[in-house]
Amino acid sequence: MYKLGFTFLLTLNGTWSSSADVITLSDGSRIIGTVERLTDGKLILATQFAGTLEIDKSLITTIDTDGRHVVGLTTGDRLVGEIDWKPELDRAVVMTEMGGIPISIDKVEAIWPVGGQSPEVIALQLQTAKIQAEIEAKAARWTATLEAGLNFQEGNTDRLEARGRAELRRTAD
Repeated sequence: MYKLGFTFLLTLNGTWSSSADVITLSDGSRIIGTVERLTDGKLILATQFAGTLEIDKSLITTIDTDGRHVVGLTTGDRLVGEIDWKPELDRAVVMTEMGGIPISIDKVEAIWPVGGQSPEVIALQLQTAKIQAEIEAKAARWTATLEAGLNFQEGNTDRLEARGRAELRRTAD
């Protein structure tokens, strides 16, 4: 019974780790999750146990991805495939449809999943949102109020009253 349970746990463990990305840190820690992106020297990793982690690139000794990722290089080139990043080789290998392509680790500028947004797009969206917020904060606010009234009385004397009021306000810092 113990043998069956142990085999079952090994099978589960093997299945779970093979369907996720594995990051090994310089202190020997292994973190299993999903690589969301690597940009500005930081790896963003989504995990089940700790949510989203931000790991400094200098602490990473290996990256082994199970899914296809885009690898952006400092030269501007981009490769698409599974990543096998080994420090002892001082190279990462991107398993593309054309085979394994070795690349120097220091040439890796960014990583993101295929179909995901590139770090450049994310940076532009953040910058656009920041500029839009600044514009809205500095924009003058205009309000307008318009009132009109009419009163008519008929009897011994006819009486007609009309009133009107307009107000325009501008609020600014």
